[in-house]
Amino acid sequence: MSIAFLDIINGQWRYRVVKPGYDARNLNLPANAVVFDTSANEFLSVYTSGTLFIANGNSGHYKAVTWPDPGYVPFGWAAFKRNGSFDIPVLSVATQNYAPGAVSIVSDGLMVETQGLTYPAELDYIVFRASVT
Repeated sequence: MSIAFLDIINGQWRYRVVKPGYDARNLNLPANAVVFDTSANEFLSVYTSGTLFIANGNSGHYKAVTWPDPGYVPFGWAAFKRNGSFDIPVLSVATQNYAPGAVSIVSDGLMVETQGLTYPAELDYIVFRASVT
């Protein structure tokens, strides 16, 4: 049993991830057991994405990016671009301890701790139509 696979299925490359306790190779799983499947457009479709330019850290921890509230806290990913490389911050959905560059996802945006970063900084982000809960 495997929670993920990358393989050629019916002549096409397919990547599939399922929840723990399920077998990714069982192609008859219910939709709520599948986290991501390249053969199904509804899984992890992009809700929003972009690049945020941060000139300085005078704002501290603030909602740096906003979007319409989908009614849940969406799954997302973010990375700071610096000097031709990426620095991936720890993403959380609820935290009280903000480290420099920390990114928190809330239902209607990204909270970013900007104090202590090396400026200027760019934050690339992508948010999916999937709940983290």
